[in-house]
Amino acid sequence: MSLTDTVVKRPTTVIVIYALLIALALVVLPNLAVELFPEMNLPMVIIYSTYEGASPETVESRVSKPIESAISNVAGIKNVTSTSSEGMSMVMVEFAYGTDLDKASQSMNDNLNLYADLFPDDASKPTIFKLNTNMMPVMNIALKGSDGMDENTLRTLMENVVQSRIERVEGVSTTSINGGQDAYVQVAVDQNRLEAYGMTLSQVAYALNPQNLQVGSGSLIEGDYSYLLRTDAEFASIGDIAKVMVASIPTYDTQGTITGTQVVRLSDIADVSYAYKDATSTVFINGQPGVYLSVSKESDANTVQVANGVKDMIAQLNQELPKGINLEVIVDTSTMVDSTMNATYQSLMYGVILVMVVLFIFLRSMKSTIVIGLAIPISMLLTILIMFFMGYTLNLMTLTGLILGLGMTVDSSIVVLENIFRYRERGAKLHAAAILGTKEMIVAITASTLTTVCVFVPMVLLRSNLEMLGEILTPMAAGIFGGIHHLNPCAHQQLCKGLYQKAKAFEIACLAFL
Repeated sequence: MSLTDTVVKRPTTVIVIYALLIALALVVLPNLAVELFPEMNLPMVIIYSTYEGASPETVESRVSKPIESAISNVAGIKNVTSTSSEGMSMVMVEFAYGTDLDKASQSMNDNLNLYADLFPDDASKPTIFKLNTNMMPVMNIALKGSDGMDENTLRTLMENVVQSRIERVEGVSTTSINGGQDAYVQVAVDQNRLEAYGMTLSQVAYALNPQNLQVGSGSLIEGDYSYLLRTDAEFASIGDIAKVMVASIPTYDTQGTITGTQVVRLSDIADVSYAYKDATSTVFINGQPGVYLSVSKESDANTVQVANGVKDMIAQLNQELPKGINLEVIVDTSTMVDSTMNATYQSLMYGVILVMVVLFIFLRSMKSTIVIGLAIPISMLLTILIMFFMGYTLNLMTLTGLILGLGMTVDSSIVVLENIFRYRERGAKLHAAAILGTKEMIVAITASTLTTVCVFVPMVLLRSNLEMLGEILTPMAAGIFGGIHHLNPCAHQQLCKGLYQKAKAFEIACLAFL
């Protein structure tokens, strides 16, 4: 028995299968990531390392060049560019399109581990970053204070209160603070007082280093009780730091005899205070110095949902922050995504309505028009289900491909439906008209569909040769294939069979084959 006969004679099975698929599609639809453009994995990797205090020449010879030597034998490398500046090395590696960056990154990491002995001890371990379009922040949030509040105070509030709360929002990957200066404890040693006590800076540093520690000291068992012991020597305030004993100097009488010892504390030779690191950049918001938080999302997260979650958290924080301080969104890429996607949805809806109007004008049958019209959203839901499991996002390119595929579905539906009506007008029965009318158009519909497939299949297979254009067109091709993969002649047979009053639900389900 052919597929055509099987589908026609088992309507209940078809209804159940498609009902389950549609229900599953409705479940996964809210979780489908929405983006303006498809995710593009740029074939570029950055290797970053720091070497504090080193000149650019030293960084180049001792860090950048060893990194270049270590990764030189990794397959797929197209170009290597290094930038050496004071205390920092950045090596940018460009690969050919189509290279598996996960394997390439792992290979580079293994090679760097083999060359670890060649790097200076003071240099940080090279860190590998893979460039991705999702690294761009989706939102910038400004923290504004009342008049007279400086940006350093705002930065401290942003770090201690706001940042951790924003990072807990579902879908948020990383955040970074821009503006203001980081606070630190400054110990300004007076050289004259240091010489008076006969001490050196090394002695001061050696005395301070082991002071700020909290160390577990084991346990103490006494009878039926077990006590956990720890040594708590962490500094709680500036005063605690100033009281640190730096040295114990013996005191002498007039005859040169040691009469005791004098404890030298840090406050005796230095001024301890809070200070701020030198600013490398300055942020101005509406002409006033300020601070803002950049929010980046996870690669598979929905931009609009993440932005809405962050906005809800901002509303909560604005109620908890001190009076005169509030958070305000200054950059929100989700608004552009939302407005663009809404415009696309509206265009799709208008297109569906226009198609149904044209169908009614030519077919002069409200039932057939509604059946074909219902086939469009059903086909879209099943395509979205496939997109979800294939890891595609809902963006301009996939929607464009989906619309093109649905257009082909409607065209083929009209052709087959008209052929079935032609057999009905000749007096053929419903089953016979559905089977004969569909089988007669199989070759023509298949040839028409393959003409589009033949255009886009080479784009998918040769996407690496098309470079960036291939990254953009591949999701659109996936949308087209998803839209037309339901194009099955059997569905058109159900159009005629659906004329029976007892099989109205069967009409909708079977049209999902389109």
